[in-house]
Amino acid sequence: MVARRITLVAAVLGVWSAGGDGADTVSAHVESVSADTVRVARDGPTVLVDGISFTGRLVETDGGYRIETDMVAGRRHGARRVWTPAGVRVENRTYRDGRRDGLHRTWYASGAFRTEQTFDADRLDGPSMAWDANRQLLRHSHYADGHESGRQRMWSSDGTL
Repeated sequence: MVARRITLVAAVLGVWSAGGDGADTVSAHVESVSADTVRVARDGPTVLVDGISFTGRLVETDGGYRIETDMVAGRRHGARRVWTPAGVRVENRTYRDGRRDGLHRTWYASGAFRTEQTFDADRLDGPSMAWDANRQLLRHSHYADGHESGRQRMWSSDGTL
C-alpha cells in the first residue's frame, strides 16, 4: 500500500472564527502545513483540520498522483485538479458548496480527452461527451437537470454511429 500524503495550503492553526451556522472555520495565512503536524480528518464530504473546518487548498499525493482541491469551510469549493506521477493532467473539475458544478474534463495519461461534462448543483446539465484513447468520439449526449434531454448519439470504436 502506498502512503497518502496530505499538505494543507493556506491553513492557519489556532486562528478560527465561528460561522453563522455555528460551525468553526479555519481561515488563510500560512504557506503550507503538513498533515504530519496537524490532525486531518474527513467527516463525510467535510475536511477537518484539528477538528475545525478547513479553508484553503488541500494537496494530496496518492500512488504518485497529485490531487489539488480548493476547500471552503471544509467542503470542495472551486477547482479540483489531478496529475499523474509523470505530471500529466488527467482531471479538472469544479465544485460549489461541495457539489459538482460547471465544466468537468478528464484526460487519458497520453493527454487525449477522455470526458467533458457540465454540471449544475451536482446534476448533469448540458452537453456530455466521451472519447476513446485514440481520440475517437464515442458518445455525445445532452442533459437537463440530471436527465437525458434531446439528441443522444453513440459511436462504435470504428466510428459508425
